[in-house]
Amino acid sequence: MSKIWEFFDTLEEIVYVSDINNHELIYMNKKALRTYGFHSLEEITHKKCYEVLQNCSAPCSMCNNHKLKQGSFMEWWYYNPFLERQVMLKDTLVEDGGKEYRMELAIDSDRQELLDKLKEMSYCDQLTRIGNRHAMNEYIDNLQNEHSLGIVYCDVTGLKQVNDRQGHASGDQLIIDACECLKKSFGEYGLFRIGGDEMLALCTKIDESALWQGVEQLKRNLRSSSIHMAVGGLWKKDSFSGVDKLIAEAEKKMYEDKAAYYKKYGFDRRHSWETVANWV
Repeated sequence: MSKIWEFFDTLEEIVYVSDINNHELIYMNKKALRTYGFHSLEEITHKKCYEVLQNCSAPCSMCNNHKLKQGSFMEWWYYNPFLERQVMLKDTLVEDGGKEYRMELAIDSDRQELLDKLKEMSYCDQLTRIGNRHAMNEYIDNLQNEHSLGIVYCDVTGLKQVNDRQGHASGDQLIIDACECLKKSFGEYGLFRIGGDEMLALCTKIDESALWQGVEQLKRNLRSSSIHMAVGGLWKKDSFSGVDKLIAEAEKKMYEDKAAYYKKYGFDRRHSWETVANWV
């Protein structure tokens, strides 16, 4: 997890991360540590965010953990009596290693460089470096319905088994490797990670034959990498019927492909990832 937070370590803004379930501080950047009188991350181990940041004995009344979502920042203004000034807070939900964390930045709104980095982060999946769901929604909003649209909906097979048996680091690597296969086939189009094991390619102005050639190339890349993804493809000459509807159709085809795979190999989610590796 440390690599994710290293991005913020030298920023001259306060950044902290806490466990969203028990409120324990997981990380404070150097600025935050100095501001609150600490010298190392070891000193904040097992300390509650509300104890350190607000000098409270219970969770803050204005805590917005239940409103936070991955891929977007909740922005609000707050007068911090410890800092003796009003700050703009940006809060988001981050998943790492199967756990959920609250990340908060207290920033000066005129720091354009930081704001640009935050915007980039809010649109980018931090693991695969492709777009996240927030980026996908904006991409869809800017599509021109009169153009052709190809959709490739993918689901990484066996991710839960890898996480359970080999650890989340191995599961993360599986996602990264699967994403690289998708990039090789559809890297010039809009690529998005929209769930833990789900990825999507939105291909505007693509010919139908080019879409299916790309799908076949994707499957070859997956086989050569000993990875399996269930794949649902769809092509339409336009998207006037609604992109969300078309994505749902592609998702349905992906589930049909997954069901056929399980039926062929007699595999279900209780079996081991080693078995899957032997099939592909």
